[in-house]
Amino acid sequence: FQFNSPVSFSDGSRGLAIENADGAKVTGLETEIAARIAKDGRLSIALAVLDTKLGHLVAGSNDYALPPCTVDTRIETCLDVTGHKLPHAPKFSTTVQYQHTFRLADGATLVPRITARYEDEVSLSVFDLGPEDRQKAYASADLGLRYAKDKWWVDAFVRNVGDKKIKTSAFNGFGPWLAQYKPPRTVGVNTGFDF
Repeated sequence: FQFNSPVSFSDGSRGLAIENADGAKVTGLETEIAARIAKDGRLSIALAVLDTKLGHLVAGSNDYALPPCTVDTRIETCLDVTGHKLPHAPKFSTTVQYQHTFRLADGATLVPRITARYEDEVSLSVFDLGPEDRQKAYASADLGLRYAKDKWWVDAFVRNVGDKKIKTSAFNGFGPWLAQYKPPRTVGVNTGFDF
């Protein structure tokens, strides 16, 4: 596992520090299953189970409020994160999607679909600085409906139906905690022509 981040060096300059986590370990299982349900139904399931652990790593970053570095004198602030979990690596996650094709009398098709996702709590950084630096376990859902006739199609969708606030990153290098999130509930329409 390689970690890079903007840092302030002890000589007053700034730059990018690149460190290797000696002996990082990832074990787990990932599987995907797709099946037809009767003639017109389709079910797909993806599952992942992970166990991760960083090897020896002393990491610094200007994006986080870290203590003065006493281990690595090249950089001003750092934290020994040896043994921490890898960021964005949930112990368990799954995605389930079902769609069904309805054949209309005029030769068109109507295909509703639902996608549900669950993910365990994850750390958002190698530092794992508490609840602000984590995304709690969450479940979310997306809906879609596709109408197709001849080679034309129209696809309506609602993503993040429950309007969940799902963090993708967080940092506190400027004082207060700030976070970035996945898009909120999004409604839209796509259309196209297959040739």
